[in-house]
Amino acid sequence: MPAHAQRTYENMRSEINKWRSKLKNNPKMIKEIRRCIIKKKWSPDALAGRKRKKWLVFVSTMTIYNYIRDWEPSLKKHLKYKKWYKKRYSKEIRKILLEMNVRRIDERPAIVDERKRIGDREGDTIHSSWGERKWGLVTIVDRTSKYLEGGKLSKRSSEETVKTMIDLLRKHESKKILTITLDNGKEFSGFEDKENLVGITTYRAHKYASYERWTNEETNGMLRVFFPKKTDFSKISDEDIEEAIMFINLRPRRSLGYKCAHEVFYGVNLRL
Repeated sequence: MPAHAQRTYENMRSEINKWRSKLKNNPKMIKEIRRCIIKKKWSPDALAGRKRKKWLVFVSTMTIYNYIRDWEPSLKKHLKYKKWYKKRYSKEIRKILLEMNVRRIDERPAIVDERKRIGDREGDTIHSSWGERKWGLVTIVDRTSKYLEGGKLSKRSSEETVKTMIDLLRKHESKKILTITLDNGKEFSGFEDKENLVGITTYRAHKYASYERWTNEETNGMLRVFFPKKTDFSKISDEDIEEAIMFINLRPRRSLGYKCAHEVFYGVNLRL
């Protein structure tokens, strides 16, 4: 009910503004705030809580913080926390915000499913056991040629993952990159905001539907032959990872007519 929600919001804002104006136009209350913060070294929370405990009409903790920030920043030096405000979202709101910026796999062009062109990718990550999830790999596979690219991650964060993916995708600028399909892992959050850097359109698979990215899942299974579960990737060198990827890209595949991924991706014939 958006109309009801809007009225509730406006009522709340009016109450907040009323208290702010009361504080601004109440020299006695401001003097008490200054005295308690400067002389008694009280925090705004201790000040507001103590006054309310005595059944006195007093402003809230956040109102005191906002007053200091907007009208009297000189009081900041007397506070333990100089930056007290951080915008937080609940898990539900974070999910809603993520969904707003996501293209689902249903919106993907039909030609991607036909696997008749090179440039449609799938992306995923590989990690060690649950106790060692800081290090890992990000993998990108071409849906048509099954060509694999991968890079090591020093930590499991969206910033590190997105940066590594962009570096991998930029390696083959001569090969036009068209689309990439990712899962819903939080390590990929924010990639949609960076897709213009590589000229690619991002799509997300449905939740709990790994079969929608089976090319990537199958290729990750091949990597697991070289790096079984519980492998500590912090002890694996970049050369070892590149060698494993090379073996996979040079392996004849039945789905490719027993050509290897390297041959199909680059359009060449190798003497294997």
